[in-house]
Amino acid sequence: MGATISCDSQGSASTLEPRIIVALDESPVGYLSNKISIALITATGYYLGTKLGFALTPPQSPISTLWPPNAILLGILLLISFRNWWVALLVVLPIHLLIQLRVGVPLTTSVGWFIGNVSEALLGAALVRRFTDPRRMFESVRGTLIFLAFAVIAAPLATTFLDAAIVILTGRSQDYWLIWTERLLSNCLAELIFAPIIVTTLSTPLSLFQSAKPVRYLEALALGAGLFVTSFLAFGFSHPQFHDSPALIYFPLSLLVWAAFRFGALGLGISLLAISVISIEGALHGTGSFAFGPEGHVLSLQILLSTAAVPLVILHALITERKQAGDAVANLSGRLIAAQEEERSRIAREIHDDYQQRLALLANDLDMLSREVGDLSGDANRRIHQLWNQISELGSDMHSLSHQLHSSTLENLGLTAGIRAFCHEFEEHQGLHITLTSSELPRTVPPDLALCLFRVAQEALRNVVRHSGANHADVKLEWDGRKLRLVVSDSGKGFDPKSRSTNAGIGIRSMEERLRLLGGQLQLHSQPSHGTRIEASVLLPNQIAG
Repeated sequence: MGATISCDSQGSASTLEPRIIVALDESPVGYLSNKISIALITATGYYLGTKLGFALTPPQSPISTLWPPNAILLGILLLISFRNWWVALLVVLPIHLLIQLRVGVPLTTSVGWFIGNVSEALLGAALVRRFTDPRRMFESVRGTLIFLAFAVIAAPLATTFLDAAIVILTGRSQDYWLIWTERLLSNCLAELIFAPIIVTTLSTPLSLFQSAKPVRYLEALALGAGLFVTSFLAFGFSHPQFHDSPALIYFPLSLLVWAAFRFGALGLGISLLAISVISIEGALHGTGSFAFGPEGHVLSLQILLSTAAVPLVILHALITERKQAGDAVANLSGRLIAAQEEERSRIAREIHDDYQQRLALLANDLDMLSREVGDLSGDANRRIHQLWNQISELGSDMHSLSHQLHSSTLENLGLTAGIRAFCHEFEEHQGLHITLTSSELPRTVPPDLALCLFRVAQEALRNVVRHSGANHADVKLEWDGRKLRLVVSDSGKGFDPKSRSTNAGIGIRSMEERLRLLGGQLQLHSQPSHGTRIEASVLLPNQIAG
């Protein structure tokens, strides 16, 4: 089982993690590469969908209010390869005839409906696959619009003329356009419900379901309970007091927004299915706001559910696209920081291994020259010694620069030693007195966390020198058992943090971005004439914190 890993990352501070695009064999859709699995899944889905469709058919009506088989077949055709389509089509024929003939549908009508069902699924799947990847179509507005245009509208619209004509020709109804409208809305609603459920379920890696936190399942249960209660009150309760207010029917529909925001296309499809079944069942039994008396109530319920679903499917796509854009920005930011660190390390090695060695040789040559020309005038000797001292100072500065670019102390001895070494060198070169205090840290701090806090300390102390006017700074490094905290404070000029919202320096933004990529936080406290305090905190992994 192989996986392709991309570097997309989630932008929230608490859930930053790589986005993994998993190969087909790591998600349930992998089972659809086997002909036997295709046959079993298609037969089971089509059978259950047909039974549900007949259960939701009004008395004395040839058209179901919700007809799932077409949508189920469409969802499977979207995911299997073209060369296996014949397997799915072949297996649904006996299932279709068996159920329809058993409930008294004439053979000619049943065959005609089979042609219509298959034609709708084939046309919708072919058109959608021509223009987008079905496994990713609900993750973009373009893919969602393609699905709505071809699978939800075009395919049912093209095949409904045939199905309605079959009903009229077999004498099961006399009103062609009423049958045509009910059949069209029934199939459109089914496509909106079942196709997202099938495509999303079979395209989602199993590991994502297994790794979901318990609170996620509790939230799903709360959503399900809310949908059941509100749907029952709006559509399944027969007391007239509950039907005096038309606004009651919008209570369950409002929960669809929750489902779309938090559970995506899969949650929206399941929630819409629950509302549809409860409302249609209530109407069939004469309860709720859409009791089937006049035929117009059938159309009203279908229109209500369809118009509620369409904008929410698009809303989910917009949310997903926005999230993916944030992931792309975070991914780019992470790559830029990684590239910056790699370049710093390369320059530091170049300085240490090449330029410092060459300066050392040059200083040694000057020292030898000074001994060989000892008989020269004092001015000449003094000049040589001045050059030697300048080379020594330059070497010292380059050594310090090398350590700032890439601290070998941090890498070899850990976070506390690395920050202490930097503070000592910074004091010598900048004249800033630094007081460093640290509590006992865990023996193992992940290198990325250590480097992040080290860079924050560097930038914060540089800001003290550049902007505060203070001659003293305090650096504290603390650990409370789970969280590492770095605090850098001074008693300098300070500033108004609110005024920096649009003009924040690159240093502050760099600190914020580094911490955000690791799920950390940066807090900035400052007042004019009262100094500045920068606090960086980041959680350690559980196995280390424990």
